[in-house]
Amino acid sequence: MKAHDRFADRLIAAEHIDTKRKERYEMGMRQLLNQTLTPAKRIAYAFGAIVGLAFAVNSAVLAATLHITGEYAAWGRAVFGVFAVLGAVWAVLAGRIAIRGTVNLRKDRAAIARLVWGLSLLIFIVALLVGGLGLRYGSGRWSVFTAVIGLAYLISGALFMVRNLVQQSELKICEKLLDIELRVAELDERLGGRSA
Repeated sequence: MKAHDRFADRLIAAEHIDTKRKERYEMGMRQLLNQTLTPAKRIAYAFGAIVGLAFAVNSAVLAATLHITGEYAAWGRAVFGVFAVLGAVWAVLAGRIAIRGTVNLRKDRAAIARLVWGLSLLIFIVALLVGGLGLRYGSGRWSVFTAVIGLAYLISGALFMVRNLVQQSELKICEKLLDIELRVAELDERLGGRSA
């Protein structure tokens, strides 16, 4: 262990944590992170959960009853199986948000961004696979089109992830500003108490 680490540990241990400030900080963080949904948004999340569940069931049925034979049958079943899992995860996430009536801006939005990224990546891979099959077995006329569509999904998923990273950074900045604001208020109370 380095001397720097020991000094940092001693410094953290020496810091006095005011329970009032901690409670105000936690309350402020709850207000910052939990966004209450309007009735329209709550209905939209409930509808999204139903659509996700229908998508999951449809994909699971397709994975089980897919009529592809040959070397690509396993790939087709696997793709629809992953679609079913993604749909089920979305249904659970959107349903929980609709039932709670609040969105946790850190956890829920990060989970939604990961789902969108996973779905767009899977669509990109499927589009490249379909385009490759078109080149191998067909005229290849639609191969470029499917590749461009897959690339568009991949770019939109990447933009969604970047947007989420920016929002998460903004939340961290707001969290630090809240902490600083509460520390300044505590110092102001201490200095006000001494001058009185």
